[in-house]
Amino acid sequence: MRISFRPLTLLAAFVVAVLLALKPVPAAAQGTGILREVYTNIPGSALSNLTNAVAFPNAPASTNLLTDFFEAPLNILENYGQRIRGYVLPPQTGYYTFWIATDDEGALYLSSDENPGNKQQVASVPGWSGSREWTKYPEQQSAQIWLEAGRRYYIEMLQKEGGGGDNAAVGWQFPNAVLERPIPASRLLPQFGTGVKPAILVDVPDQTIFEATDARFFAISSDPAPVNYQWQRDTVTLAGMTNSVITVTNVPISSDQQQYRCLLSNSFGTTTSRWARLTVMADNVPPTLASVAGLGTTNVLVVFSEGVQTLSATNKANYGISGGVTITNATLAADARSVTLTTTVLVFGSNYTVTVSNVRDRSSAANPIASGSQKSFTSLEYSPTTIGGLADGTTTMSGNGVNITTTGGDIGTSPDQFQFNYQQRTGDFDLQGRVSGLTLADDWSRAGLMARESLDAGARYTAVFATPTINGCLFQYRANAGQASTTSGAHPVNYPDTWLRLRRSGNVFTGYAS
Repeated sequence: MRISFRPLTLLAAFVVAVLLALKPVPAAAQGTGILREVYTNIPGSALSNLTNAVAFPNAPASTNLLTDFFEAPLNILENYGQRIRGYVLPPQTGYYTFWIATDDEGALYLSSDENPGNKQQVASVPGWSGSREWTKYPEQQSAQIWLEAGRRYYIEMLQKEGGGGDNAAVGWQFPNAVLERPIPASRLLPQFGTGVKPAILVDVPDQTIFEATDARFFAISSDPAPVNYQWQRDTVTLAGMTNSVITVTNVPISSDQQQYRCLLSNSFGTTTSRWARLTVMADNVPPTLASVAGLGTTNVLVVFSEGVQTLSATNKANYGISGGVTITNATLAADARSVTLTTTVLVFGSNYTVTVSNVRDRSSAANPIASGSQKSFTSLEYSPTTIGGLADGTTTMSGNGVNITTTGGDIGTSPDQFQFNYQQRTGDFDLQGRVSGLTLADDWSRAGLMARESLDAGARYTAVFATPTINGCLFQYRANAGQASTTSGAHPVNYPDTWLRLRRSGNVFTGYAS
């Protein structure tokens, strides 16, 4: 896809998003469903009618396991309520978004771990919604919530039905934007009391890593009640290692063939996992230059393929930049891969080549980068980056504008995933630009101007966009971090003369199209 911009002298940002059809990630067969408890003969449609009832929570009229989806049967009773609870098992590590749909009122709770006592409300239905109607109220969608693969999280939904139709369901979105609405039962485990010691659903796997990287161990219990965890290394109890997942960081070669296991316990006893072996391989591969980009007029970001030593990475003498540019400082970021070079002034639109020598990785061999390694970049007024980890693109100068070629996910249904060329600004502004063309990859592909609070995938923003054809130009914003976006306004596109304008006055943002 090719997008061409012809900006005026100043632009806040270039933004491009392409909607892609994403194939769902198959759910692993690692669960047995979720527990449903039904409370009958309770008039009213408010959740308080349920939670204040004598029968709630200890005397449900009936219970059953939902073994297909996190979704109750449709249109079954009047004047009843239900609680659906258990553990949700995230298959990926990252930010998740949850939705709830119920008739009548409903609420969704999620714990920070598998303990129900730590649950907090994350979404709700203040009135009623249709079956699988996820967007009737903004409260139906949660903020972005960080979850870690290999852990169990307690989840609970309450729903109250007065009269008429009734439904209840919960869905989520993965960090890679895949939707499961509702959540399949294979991602869930029921939660109720137990009279036996914990059982292990997924035992601790062996790990093979390169030195100076991280090792991650986990154990998943099928126990229908909270479990305590304690990890050991070669029979030595590890202080503070009391979660179902542990990460051992910056592992040295001397840790090769160590063994790890987990002790899972409750009030009825302890179950011990298998010994998992850690294999640590020597790193004999030198680092390489992964990317280089200009950051404004006096900074260049150099990213290496792996973690590098602080001493060599922060030695400015190990770097050179063509065009007579002088490097005055080198700073290594916390990720141990990214180095910011402070430089004399770069000229926008000019091409530069970065040369690196003598920077070494963190292995025991301290492998040096190939002497004279080079990577080129074009100094741009707006620094290119990706939001949300999915998009990938290139930006090239073309006359007094730029051409952007990119892929991406979406802007609006948090988390965002798109190509973003930006510069930091404070205070009021009034910025304009001409979008000369936008390839029709999808009816809702977008290009335009955006003011964004941060580079987080769920950050607040205001934007004015152009789409390829029939959807024209629109104003779009996210008022609350992690929430879905709102759109308003409409104006037809007129390529190659589609003009966009974004203005800030105090805390009021206004978008225009012509």
